[in-house]
Amino acid sequence: MAEPEPEPAATAGLTDLLDWFRGAEGCKLGNLEVAQYEYEGRGLRATADIKKGNPLLCCPLRLVFSARAARAEPTLGPVFEQLSLRDDDMLALYLLSERRKGAASAHAAHIASLPASYDQTIFWSEDEMAEIAGSNVFTLTQQLREQMRGDYDALQSALAPFEAVGAAEYSYDDYCWAIASIWSRSMDLPIPAADGEGVPTLLRVIGPVADMLNTQAAASSSHGYDAESDTLTIAASADAAAGDQLFISYGEVSNARSLWLYGFTTEDNKHDTVTLYTSMDTAAPSYSKRLKLLSAVGVEHEVLETCARSAHELSIAEPLPAALLLSLRVQHAPK
Repeated sequence: MAEPEPEPAATAGLTDLLDWFRGAEGCKLGNLEVAQYEYEGRGLRATADIKKGNPLLCCPLRLVFSARAARAEPTLGPVFEQLSLRDDDMLALYLLSERRKGAASAHAAHIASLPASYDQTIFWSEDEMAEIAGSNVFTLTQQLREQMRGDYDALQSALAPFEAVGAAEYSYDDYCWAIASIWSRSMDLPIPAADGEGVPTLLRVIGPVADMLNTQAAASSSHGYDAESDTLTIAASADAAAGDQLFISYGEVSNARSLWLYGFTTEDNKHDTVTLYTSMDTAAPSYSKRLKLLSAVGVEHEVLETCARSAHELSIAEPLPAALLLSLRVQHAPK
């Protein structure tokens, strides 16, 4: 079945973003435009034939959302120097701070283009959650909700002495929106070590326009970092014809992970897996010896309060992983 034609009216509000991007110093936009698709939602499509390797866009890191940019923000930066916060929490606060500034924000056009809501499972209603009851995603979603509430409360407590930040104005729903924006719209850029010889560090960024690329296994574009110009770059990784939607790969992500992380699943996902946990009670005969034997045969178990468990990824290509069989044999072997 042919791809439905995009709906121009659904992207009319993004004109300001593209105009701002084209006029921003250091930004470059190739033959691209925003289009609305029935299945993927908003995406980027080619307005002319594009050859593999052609640059599609570039954006200076000073114009993207990142923890590095958050630490440089005049109000947030001095506070972050005094606190030990996760990069994602700094990035979330930066997003919320700039959103609160409205039209006065240098990121106003980008903020306006971000979705007002998301479809990740942390936002699902009780009826919607009932549809996946008993699955790993159901359990993980409950754990994520608890963790995010704890993270939010801890962040509010840490920021309470810093009234200038105004963290008390951000609700728990605001925090969830910011974290969901990071999950679904960020890219990790390899930033070289200062000496040029060490291991690169990954910088998580949300780049204007670039964050509208949808995912596909056979992606037609890829992202990178240009150290000389300190920019996020997107280049064509395959030829594309005028009118084609351009994609980027989100990586080898199972449908379960894609559902809670991005809010969608992919048909015929070749990376799809089902996670099976094998558990062993601490009261099991020869418990410690079995753990050592599991480790010796290469099955890593996480020791919890009441059990040792290991996650095994079952796929169509490998429905019974060797590690799963080894784990079960060791756990159920005579003492």
